[in-house]
Amino acid sequence: MLRTAALAMSLALGFVALPAWSATARPMPGRPLRVAIKPIAPFVLPDVDPPAGFSIDLWSEVARRMRVDYQWHPVPTLPALLQTVRTGDADVAIAAITMTPEREQ
Repeated sequence: MLRTAALAMSLALGFVALPAWSATARPMPGRPLRVAIKPIAPFVLPDVDPPAGFSIDLWSEVARRMRVDYQWHPVPTLPALLQTVRTGDADVAIAAITMTPEREQ
């Protein structure tokens, strides 16, 4: 059950990140993925160093299975979180991101 939930969440992470990611340059080989995070408990716990929470644990497992290195890039707001991916300042974003028709486009 936990494995199925983790797979579903990893797919959801990909769907959130891929539309914006595909509009920007691909990450450079050998460079860690830049992962934007926005604190919102329990997904990304506020005021915790190093970052912790459900989304942090899930992404760490996804990255481990993909065999990729990554760096956290905290941002203060949800709009900033999504904008960092749109502009190519981050490769992927994780937090409590819901799908909306506007974000899907």
